[in-house]
Amino acid sequence: MSKYGSYTIILGGTNYLYRLLMKNLEKEVETNIGPRLDNPLCYNLENDQCKKKPYNSYIKVLLISNNKRLQQDEIIICTSLFQGSCGKRNVTTLELLPGYSDTSGHREPVVANNKSATTVAFLAPGPSKDGTTPSTVMYVGASWTNTGLRGIRGLVPAFSSRKIENFSFTFVDVATKSYTMMDDISRDSFPIQYIYGFTSGNFSYMGTIQKPRVNAKNYVSKMIRVCLFDKHFYSYAEAKLICEFNGKTYNLLQTAKVSKPGRHLAVALGISEDDDVLFGMFGHGHPNDPINSNKESAMCIYPIRKVNKVFTLNIKTCFKGNGRTGPEHISSPRNCQSTPFDIDNEYCGIYDFNTPINGPKSIKAQRAISIDTTASSLIVTTTYAGYTVAFIGTRTGHIKKVSIESSNIATEYDDITRRPGMSILKDMVFDEVEQCPMSSLQTRCSPGPECPEYILLSNGWDKWETAQRSPSLPEKIQRDKILLKPPQLKTSFLD
Repeated sequence: MSKYGSYTIILGGTNYLYRLLMKNLEKEVETNIGPRLDNPLCYNLENDQCKKKPYNSYIKVLLISNNKRLQQDEIIICTSLFQGSCGKRNVTTLELLPGYSDTSGHREPVVANNKSATTVAFLAPGPSKDGTTPSTVMYVGASWTNTGLRGIRGLVPAFSSRKIENFSFTFVDVATKSYTMMDDISRDSFPIQYIYGFTSGNFSYMGTIQKPRVNAKNYVSKMIRVCLFDKHFYSYAEAKLICEFNGKTYNLLQTAKVSKPGRHLAVALGISEDDDVLFGMFGHGHPNDPINSNKESAMCIYPIRKVNKVFTLNIKTCFKGNGRTGPEHISSPRNCQSTPFDIDNEYCGIYDFNTPINGPKSIKAQRAISIDTTASSLIVTTTYAGYTVAFIGTRTGHIKKVSIESSNIATEYDDITRRPGMSILKDMVFDEVEQCPMSSLQTRCSPGPECPEYILLSNGWDKWETAQRSPSLPEKIQRDKILLKPPQLKTSFLD
């Protein structure tokens, strides 16, 4: 789901793409994007030897970019079809733009090419062709898959920046490229789940779940960071992201959101209201064993300036000759080289040694609040009174409203049940016109195994206003407007 302006949502489902009015989720346009004839064993589908059959189209990336040359907005859509390739569509008609096809031809593999493997992508500034002046690029984190030929999947990096014009890498030369590639030996035994990506200041970040080492059995959450204008990715660094309380570590990042703090939270954190803050929901257990994992979720809060201090300290440590580079799933660790160079908070990978960095120091925070179920989505906003409010979607069909007071104090003040047992999907957005949160539900439907339902909650602030003894909300956001899967939306699956 992607918000377009103040009045429109571009919504993707299996085999369909929709343009909806935000005020009531009324469908304006729909287009079919699958099933399509495909074969993940073929790099070029026009080869006569390639035997094709229908495959579902699972949307992995849905973004809206501005084409400055043509002075128009465009939809960037990447699906599981055609090796996990990307294309562009018109934001008004949803039709493919000239030069893009969803039936045949050679494709650049960009994202994960099956239903379950994770992909996270976002648009942010990045280096241009000359490596100096800024341009808009697409940062992509993509899980390794065994769907198709290994040689083709090996063309998809773990983390990369790509040109939005044609989805090729931002920079390529003989020695370096604008990506990090997993070591071929580690790909099958070192799964990485990409959870959330964002940009703040001069850096791009990606939150993941992965093992702390190649041979480890346990899993941790990590934050990946790269400088926006580092065309070589020399600034690539990782650090553990830890959320804990009373000796218990919540090791699995479930969902996250970067937002500005309200006035009261900013004071409590000792930062400005203009500073970015990462809000994360964490679980405890094993990512591949949800039945035996702890169902409790905890919120931890990380001011980005403190996140960057940890990265700077880890980089400085290596440039003082202490420790080793890494992580080992990307490159063989080497002893850090001692140098006289000064490393500050804006270090952008200007040196081609002491890289990549696998930081010994972790990014830590204490739990602010816990809930007795697994979190699946998160949106954080501020009220006019300067309070910071989170809407937490859960895998059991609830949306919990939480007031965040400090780094370790938050209070749940309402719990809305939409569909018991049905997961609230992660792409929850806030309607800036109607002042209400919107999200989608995962449910069971026929003929396929799963399909989304969509909800619009216009009474999101009511109990907050009552609790704060503030003036009543405008009439337009007092009405209770809830919509579950408009009947005009289709869902089509292959068995």
